[in-house]
Amino acid sequence: MFTQLKGFDHKSDDPRRQERGYKFTNNLTEASIGMEFNFFDFDQHTGKSLATPYVYSGLSVARYDNYYFNSQGERISENTSSLAYGIPMIVGFKAKFMEHLILGVEIGARYTFSDEIDGSVPDGKWAADTFSFGNTNNNDWYVFTGFTLTYSFGRNPCYCVYE
Repeated sequence: MFTQLKGFDHKSDDPRRQERGYKFTNNLTEASIGMEFNFFDFDQHTGKSLATPYVYSGLSVARYDNYYFNSQGERISENTSSLAYGIPMIVGFKAKFMEHLILGVEIGARYTFSDEIDGSVPDGKWAADTFSFGNTNNNDWYVFTGFTLTYSFGRNPCYCVYE
């Protein structure tokens, strides 16, 4: 997945964040591997209309751009990128609506093992000591919502007994 994450202090309920006034956008590309659990049988080869809620989790890795905020609150690019490993937690609903097409809707939070996506902990000792902000004891989270369209090709598997 690809997204452009955005954060705006002025939309916060915390008056200190509103006064700080930081804002950021960060390009993020994510890949994930995991397991999906369907609450109802979802055998696409039955010829019936199918629908099921599902949950998904696993491991993810996201690539993002590094930057920090200087003492005037300006976003300064470090011209590097880093990887954030994380755990996706997704809930969704999918339905087969044509012979080989499945339409889904999902929302998923990602807990990362990084605190750098929002620019609060810059790379490099000098930058981290000078320009870090926020709670350095908490890692970053981000959320995806959206629709999925899946094309399923292939045929019904053959469970033949060979002698």
